[in-house]
Amino acid sequence: MLSSAELGVLIRFMPRYSSGTTVRIRPPAPCSRSNSDARPEIDTGGELTEDKEGTLRCCEETNKCIEDCLGPNPNYTPPPNSRGTVEMFYPILRDLRAGLGPVATERLRRELHDYVNGAGRQQRVRQADGLPNPWYHFQIRADDVGVIPSITQNEYAMEFELPEWVRRHEAMEVIVQECTKLTILLNEVLSLQKEFVRVLSLALSASISIQ
Repeated sequence: MLSSAELGVLIRFMPRYSSGTTVRIRPPAPCSRSNSDARPEIDTGGELTEDKEGTLRCCEETNKCIEDCLGPNPNYTPPPNSRGTVEMFYPILRDLRAGLGPVATERLRRELHDYVNGAGRQQRVRQADGLPNPWYHFQIRADDVGVIPSITQNEYAMEFELPEWVRRHEAMEVIVQECTKLTILLNEVLSLQKEFVRVLSLALSASISIQ
């Protein structure tokens, strides 16, 4: 049985990509972007990598781990030379699978794939010039904010399993959707404070330099 600390790893440690293309955990890894770049970001929790290929590789490795552990032919042995932030998921997902029934395991497999792919897509959007419109932002953030797989993760933690007809009920889907929106808004509002501080700091530094 996973401890509460280990259980939190699954969602918190999954792809938010930082310098060196390793999976970022909070607090963020060192900045890989120039301090002179004041382009606004949405809820990064830190700085983003500019290494697109490295991000894709990290997504691929994490998706392989998910498929290895939660797919139809379980394999809990990490490939040789796996990055540590992927290797650590093998025993975690192994224990999660042991504590979930087949229906919840398959649901978690799909949800984690959506989460990883959503994080990769969000990283590409954030590197683009400008910001997406709010409705598209909500759409893509619904996958990578982590609410949906957390529900299935909590089934493991609470030692019960929601019947699929309950999880997919129209009322339940509305609750999940609204909780996801609230989580996104909370993350973005808290992130906005960081952006104000960063932009203000850059402006003050520029002003001092001019003087």
